[in-house]
Amino acid sequence: MNELTNVTDKLVFKPAEISFDDSDIKRNLVELKSKYGDLVVSESNLKDSKRTATMLNGIANELDNARKSVKKEYNKPLKEFEGKVNDVRDEVRDLRQNIVDQVGVFEEKEKMKRKDAILTEIREEIAPNYNISDDELEKISSEFKPDWWTKKTYPKKQRLEEIATLFAQFNKEKEQRKNNLQLIKLKLDSYDMADHYQSIKYDYIDNEMSIDDVLEKIDRLHEDIETKKAIEQAKVEEVKENLVEHNGQSYNQETGEKVQIMQEITFTLQGSKEDIDQVAMLISKLGLKVLGKPERKEIVVND
Repeated sequence: MNELTNVTDKLVFKPAEISFDDSDIKRNLVELKSKYGDLVVSESNLKDSKRTATMLNGIANELDNARKSVKKEYNKPLKEFEGKVNDVRDEVRDLRQNIVDQVGVFEEKEKMKRKDAILTEIREEIAPNYNISDDELEKISSEFKPDWWTKKTYPKKQRLEEIATLFAQFNKEKEQRKNNLQLIKLKLDSYDMADHYQSIKYDYIDNEMSIDDVLEKIDRLHEDIETKKAIEQAKVEEVKENLVEHNGQSYNQETGEKVQIMQEITFTLQGSKEDIDQVAMLISKLGLKVLGKPERKEIVVND
């Protein structure tokens, strides 16, 4: 049902009639073609040819001006009609847009309500059944389908099945990560490289390095460490070969410098404050040199 009166009921349109007898003009055109159609411009008729071109241009302009004048008058009622119709049309469209905008806002609110309800259901009712923590749920949420709440008719059964599949896959991957971390720890322990665990774990978890690449990296790292140790030991052995003893002191027989062969050990102590204080006093008493800045911190140890 139209709320406004039908436009055609109020429109009175009579097609304009334009009368134009072009017989004389066409007859004159035949004469012009006959007179100038085969004109060949030469040095002798150059000036007359230019005047002829100017004259012909004047005729063309006169015809074109007549066309424009008639067209202007012919279009006046059309422009007036279009202006009136367009004004009303634009206001009707503004009314429509106001409704469309409100519909959009309402539907967006409804969608957000559905989303909140679904996410609450997942967090409070479904995730606990799969031992999914809130932090883990936050990670998994990037894989949730927007269709779950954007489409009113999305089947709940299908949504629940898809959620269950996501959670089951996540738990499977979590268990695999746990096993892989244990494998990493065992491999590092076998190489006596436990102090590299955190950096290797970062590569595996945060940098998403595959377990095969991680294990290969551990092997390479171990080889590098062993190679470095071998090089350093070779340097020490080379120095030892050049040592000579004199009055209980060792000297480099090539440079004459006094040389001492000492040992360096790196480890982390754990104990009570009193125990650590006693160790520090003993180190000082023995005159042992502490390399680097020692870091002391408190930790919690559960018996």
